[in-house]
Amino acid sequence: MEFRILGPLEVTDGGIGLPLGGPRQRLVLAWLILEANHVVPTDRLIDRIWGDGPPDAARSALFAYVSRLRKLLGAARIQARAPGYILVADRREVDALRFTDLVNDAHERTDNLEATAALLTEALDLWRGGALSDLAEYDAVRSAITRLEEQRLVALEDRIEADIGLGRHREAVASLETLTSEHPLRERLWSQLILALYRSGRQGDALGAFHRARITLVEELGIDPSPELRRVHEQVIRQDPALDFQPTSQPEAALVRVDDGADVAPPVQPAAADRLRGTPRTRFSVIGGAVVVVLLVSAVAAWSIANGQKRLPRADWAIGLDMPLSGRAAELGQPVRNAVQMAIDDLNSAGGVDGSTVELLVLDDANDPARAAANAREFVARPTMVAMIGPWGSAAAFPVIPITNEASLLQCSPTNTHPGLTKPRDGALDVRAAHPDAINYVRLAPSDDIQASALAAFAYRDLAARSALVIDDTAVGRGIADAFEGKFKGLGGSVVRRALNPDADAGTVLAPLADELDPPGLVFFGGEPEAGAAVRLAMSAAGRLSTPLLSWDFLFNGSGAESGSYIQRLGAAQAVGSYVAHASLPDHKFSFADAYRTRFGTEPDEYSAAGYACVEIIVTAMRGIAPRGPAVNDVRELLRAYAVDPGHRYETILGTVGFDGNGDALQQFVTFYRVEASAAGGTGDWVVFKKQDFGPAP
Repeated sequence: MEFRILGPLEVTDGGIGLPLGGPRQRLVLAWLILEANHVVPTDRLIDRIWGDGPPDAARSALFAYVSRLRKLLGAARIQARAPGYILVADRREVDALRFTDLVNDAHERTDNLEATAALLTEALDLWRGGALSDLAEYDAVRSAITRLEEQRLVALEDRIEADIGLGRHREAVASLETLTSEHPLRERLWSQLILALYRSGRQGDALGAFHRARITLVEELGIDPSPELRRVHEQVIRQDPALDFQPTSQPEAALVRVDDGADVAPPVQPAAADRLRGTPRTRFSVIGGAVVVVLLVSAVAAWSIANGQKRLPRADWAIGLDMPLSGRAAELGQPVRNAVQMAIDDLNSAGGVDGSTVELLVLDDANDPARAAANAREFVARPTMVAMIGPWGSAAAFPVIPITNEASLLQCSPTNTHPGLTKPRDGALDVRAAHPDAINYVRLAPSDDIQASALAAFAYRDLAARSALVIDDTAVGRGIADAFEGKFKGLGGSVVRRALNPDADAGTVLAPLADELDPPGLVFFGGEPEAGAAVRLAMSAAGRLSTPLLSWDFLFNGSGAESGSYIQRLGAAQAVGSYVAHASLPDHKFSFADAYRTRFGTEPDEYSAAGYACVEIIVTAMRGIAPRGPAVNDVRELLRAYAVDPGHRYETILGTVGFDGNGDALQQFVTFYRVEASAAGGTGDWVVFKKQDFGPAP
């Protein structure tokens, strides 16, 4: 049995996940796992689960939760011991304890940086997302989550320090760019980034990183950088030789005796084998608009050949790209095409894959599902086509997936969001009817059904609403309103529901706001921007602009300077107090944005970055299957199976990417926006309020 809290709460028995019950029962189990092998007093559990005002029946309810958990997990696992309960488990069965042990082991291997880095990597690989991410909205576990996430960050900093000490400074730069963006007040990360940039021959960028760190610290905290950070800065300015990479001397390999009596070096250990596996292998990464190609020396290549290392067969490998490149939707597809082409060019400039270049075959679907399907047939007809990227819209993906699924062609989507493309409960098995158990479609964009959970959590936690007036337009917005209502009630909120019929006076649905004793603390609207603006105008007329209006991304349709937008219909002043959610992608790395800007003269959007990441995933999968030495005809199926494996992770410009058993990305980001009246030249615009990962997909 395995108990997992480094991600969503999970308990598996023989690899099968167990049903853990409702939120409070899961909170009880979470605290027993957090304090595994220690007695948790009953009073402390009640305080954790219900806070300062537990109900009279709290003790009875806790007993019921524990009884159900004992029935599920076994009485030997959860035992009653005065003054409370204890979860009994081997340390190897609890991912958090295993993580702690691996980190401690790594700290004891100060004599061997390779071993330190390998142990820390193994520890970090135990994480499946944010700690207890499915319970993150509850105060009961917030302090524990903070503690675990801090431990994770420290371990990550330690691993990066080991990597830099091993000369992997170039590889560390991209990760550190992302980490300093996500955690701008952690000075150790800034120090590591400055050092990694300097050792990569980028002294100017290193000085620029210090400048960014100093501005952040002054603006956020009103303090100057620490003496340590200032010292690194000064060393960079004077090009202190102490900053140069000094290879560490690892213990020499002892000789072992083989059957023929010859003395040879022992087998390469995993950490070193990983570096040799792609020999002669190139890594490609965009840095400051230039491609840095890291080639292993010829001696390593000779080692590979002499030892008969398997590799991909040489062939005219190709990746297909289907995007709208003409018509009104061309402005959506062209940035993705640019980024994918840039990724392919970067790859081929770095030597391709096992000596073979990769061709990009670009086909225009003009946002027409029938043309997208025809393009897919052209892709699958080419034997050396290993994967395709696209199409842009979910509507076009529905006729494409049956074609690629039948041909076992990997399909990576940067943009699609419809739940029915991946989730069996929404019809995905019909889409991949040819091989329903052989998933070939993965996507980086979050699934649309994450929005309801995210909106409800935002309303309950960030806007502190405990009651909501939920309004739908009786048409496109009814589904999201229904879903929000269910999720909000699940968090403990109460809902008053109204429907705004076409051409009706919006003021007629606002009567609940006039309740002087207990008016709803929030208005949620599901519908089109025109109707949403009418609701907000009616709120203004009723003197209720202080009540926030929350909605989905249909209202996220431009600034006040754009005709017909939600903000323009209202005027900036009356639009203030409006919030929307937008299912989004992780932030891309600065190095990608810089290279894209240099090449195309414009800023990349989130979907173009996801297109680049799709190429990275496909190429990583190609390299992953290379050691099997596959025949040309076997590459497509092996690549598909490797790429969709939930156990695999991919380092991309979006950070570390993984997929669940349906092909959905493990990270499901939602960005919340609010209206800022002074933006867009005083006409008002949407500005980011917060961005949060709500993964894994529901």
